Amino acid sequence: MSEEETGAVAADAPQAAPEVAAEEMVAEASAAPLEESEEETNPLMEPSRQWVSLPGSSCNFRVGHGNTERLGKDLKSSVGKPAKAALVFGESCDTDLVQDIYYQLTDAGFRVGKGTIAEGAEARTLGAAEALFGELSRLHITSDDLVLVLGDADQLSLALYVCGAWCAGTPVSAFPLDLEAAVCATVTPQGLSVDGHRGMVKGRNSLKNVFVDFAHMDLSDTECRRRAFATMVGTAVSDTQKAYEALYNRREELFAGDEVTMRDQLNESLRSRGRIVSSTSVAVRQSLEYGLPFAEALRTLVPAEVPDSTLLAEGLRFSARVAVTEQEFSVDDMLSQDELLESLGLGTVECTLEPQAILDGMRRATFLRSNRFMLALPRSFGRVRLATVEDETLLQHLGAWCSQHESA
Repeated sequence: MSEEETGAVAADAPQAAPEVAAEEMVAEASAAPLEESEEETNPLMEPSRQWVSLPGSSCNFRVGHGNTERLGKDLKSSVGKPAKAALVFGESCDTDLVQDIYYQLTDAGFRVGKGTIAEGAEARTLGAAEALFGELSRLHITSDDLVLVLGDADQLSLALYVCGAWCAGTPVSAFPLDLEAAVCATVTPQGLSVDGHRGMVKGRNSLKNVFVDFAHMDLSDTECRRRAFATMVGTAVSDTQKAYEALYNRREELFAGDEVTMRDQLNESLRSRGRIVSSTSVAVRQSLEYGLPFAEALRTLVPAEVPDSTLLAEGLRFSARVAVTEQEFSVDDMLSQDELLESLGLGTVECTLEPQAILDGMRRATFLRSNRFMLALPRSFGRVRLATVEDETLLQHLGAWCSQHESA
């Protein structure tokens, strides 16, 4: 067995943490619905629970309707003896939801203090991190206490960075307020921005509990939902053939907003991202870069109103086309990914760009984090690896892309 194949096998090996061992024991049943009462037959009221692997640890995810009502009891059982808790949220957060969760925590025996977190573009900056450190200090939070964060993807990423460093690691419980936050910012928080460059500063992920309650999420066709869908596609292609087929088969119900399908696919995508990010193989972990350099290059070249979800989808399409010629990726698989992205409402870009400008942007995006210019390309579903591609070949692909997407 080759070194790379050994790394891929290691990605699925049991982790050292005892929680991950529990995940292996329950295997496919790990995301089974919790017990329901005889009167309760609505599948929407069947929250699931599963353990998801994180680097060096694991996290308990609860997904579905009704998680808010059980939040206090679940957190009480997870920490042993309740003590102090910091309830952190942004100024625009629904006040009724904040009060409901506040009462849940106090009824469970926690001494709760409320803290604020930055919103919008400022949420993933060093200044916002300093402000949140100040909030934790004001509330006298220690590593033995609980931090519960209500927020979007940027806010969860900020909180996970700060709490991972606070007192050498303070446990975080998260209450995502949209689908992007649940998919993109729990298992793989994005990190802080520096000088306008996103995701440059990352730290330890001390996430322990996640409560996803669809009753408090906007699951309509929003940009947050589309960014989550694009991330689901890239994750499935990087994980396994089985994971990709599961997403492909759910595409119509997922786009239609069926909440049972949403719950099941969210569990699948979280397991996939957990397997990848906690793999002992560097090559496997690097597969999460699939499509990102192209998307980051376009962000600097196209108008600001072009959604990030569209840019990521274009990155996945472009990378798959390069992989067909460079990595023997199947044309049928490439077209299948195209169909999947289209079915999930992920559009294309219309612009007039020069191939060399895009290549220069891809190089800048890559060299921010590495001294090597390599692209994550799929060899097959479940085998996305970094590869070196000659500039001449990339310019040919970029020329074809520019011709196809040229504005009328």
